[in-house]
This record gives sequence, structure tokens and C-alpha cells, in this order.
Amino acid sequence: QVRALGDFEGALTWHQQALELVIARYSPTHPATAPVMINIGNVHLAAGRLKEAVEWYEKAQAVLLENYGPDSLELADVRSNLGATLLRQGKLEESEPLLRKALATVTARMGEDSNARLALLNNLAILLRYTGKTDEAADLLQAALRISRSVYGDTNEQVANALINLGDVQLARRDFEGSVKSYEEAI
Repeated sequence: QVRALGDFEGALTWHQQALELVIARYSPTHPATAPVMINIGNVHLAAGRLKEAVEWYEKAQAVLLENYGPDSLELADVRSNLGATLLRQGKLEESEPLLRKALATVTARMGEDSNARLALLNNLAILLRYTGKTDEAADLLQAALRISRSVYGDTNEQVANALINLGDVQLARRDFEGSVKSYEEAI
């Protein structure tokens, strides 16, 4: 709640204390440290400190990989955070494999229709639009639309988010009519 109120330093203090307690009780590489590391990364992300967020997500990734292996949902979650943050930094080549691995894991473990795929589908589609792979981006966004409509209904912000991203892809493809339609539906 401290982070939600905009007190990033206060939130970091609480999370750092929690991390120290977990490390003292268990070890620096115990799986219980990873969620706290992710929370620290999330605070840095919310504060706009992307470099620090990446550093904490990478620490959590190492712990989760060591404890749960490469195909765990826990690792997919932090890969999603890390990939999205690298995407925001414009580090597309670093971001893409993380987002693809996370999406593959979530799909394999949760299924094609899982709403746990939504952020990954949208983030990977954004990345693919930037790299000119607009056909694949459009396919991912159609999947995001199908899932979000099925899970949340037609008027949810998840649907609008996918429609905005689809409009951006259509615009990049010079499909002006399609992009206007997607943007209008998002509104």
C-alpha cells in the first residue's frame, strides 16, 4: 500500500527489511527471497528506475531458475516482468526471448485460453510491431482479444488494451481503415 500511495522509498524500506528477514531465516537463494526481490523490482519500476528494476528482476530470475527450473510458472512470471521492462528500455533483442519463453511456459502450463497470457501476448505483440513482424503481432493480439472477451466481456479494459495495440499494428501495416475501427471499438 505504501507503493500505491507513491511513497517509493518507504516501500523500498519495507521490502528491504522483509528481504533481510527472509535471508536471515533461510538463505540468500531460498525461493522465498524471489517474491520480495520482485516486489523491490516493482517499486523501482513504478518509480521509473528501470535499470534498478531490471537488476532486481534478474536476481529473482536466478533464484527461481535455481529452485524451480526453466519451465516453472514462477520463472515465467519474472521473465514477463523482466522482458516488459527491457522492452520499455528499448532493449528489444534482450526482451524478445524472455517474453517468448514466458509465453511458451504459461501456454504449456495454463492453456491457450488462460488470461495469464494476456500481458505476455500484448507485450510480445508490441515488441514485434517495433521489429516489423506485424503479421505475428496481429495474430497474438487476435488471441489476446479472444481471451479477454471470453474472460471479461466486451467492455473490459483488457479488451480495449488489445484493441489499441491491434490498432497500432494495423497502422504500422498502413491498414488505416482497420486501425480506425480498432481504435473506435477501444473507445
